[in-house]
Amino acid sequence: GKPLYLYGALQDITERRNFEQALRKNEAELRAQGEFLQRILEKIGDGVIATDTDGKIRFLNRAAERITGWTNAETRRLKEVLKVETSTGEPMAANVTSPGGTLILISADGTRHPVEMRTVLLHDGEGLIVVLRDMSEQKLAEQRLDLARTASDLGFWEWSVTEDRAVQDPGWLRRAGFPGNSDLPHIVDTMRKNMLAEDLPGFDDALAKHLHGETETVDVEYRLGSLENPRWLRAVGRVVTRDEKGHPIKM
Repeated sequence: GKPLYLYGALQDITERRNFEQALRKNEAELRAQGEFLQRILEKIGDGVIATDTDGKIRFLNRAAERITGWTNAETRRLKEVLKVETSTGEPMAANVTSPGGTLILISADGTRHPVEMRTVLLHDGEGLIVVLRDMSEQKLAEQRLDLARTASDLGFWEWSVTEDRAVQDPGWLRRAGFPGNSDLPHIVDTMRKNMLAEDLPGFDDALAKHLHGETETVDVEYRLGSLENPRWLRAVGRVVTRDEKGHPIKM
């Protein structure tokens, strides 16, 4: 019963072992990337919803749960969870591209929230990504700002220095004697044309110093109308965006 001969074969399996090792490494990297992406999606403030080809929800991050009022909504259909209307109250399908502007989302408990919605169709129609941004705080802030403007009798403006175009609210336009259009090109030239000549040097100097970064703000008073019966205005502003070289972009 003692063995006298042994027959066998040897096979070089280096390529297979290398492939298996590379496959395990790729799987580990994919898991790490997936976990990393999961953490990012849970931390961002925008709501993210992902569906499959049948419109069933495969993923909601915490922000989406908060905005929609739905928790554990996986396997539910998108149309159950995401009910949106246009600003005029017309129902809107959740799987179509947002027309822009603010929409109204009806949450699970019936509460209505102003939201911005963006939809992205995945490659080869594999599903849909919906991104929601809750605009409630911004709308409340805008209402408070409108109230402050009305109470303070102030006019506000925003100037794109690079494009030389400004947007002003109606209160500022009315006080400055401009037409009703809130989008004015060449705003500085327009202001200078309406300004009394004696006030031009002071205005130009204050603006130039601020644009060059020599002052924290521009604060200048000037007159409109005539010397006999002028209208005094005070303009206060600050550059809020500069490029990498320090050149002003927005004020």
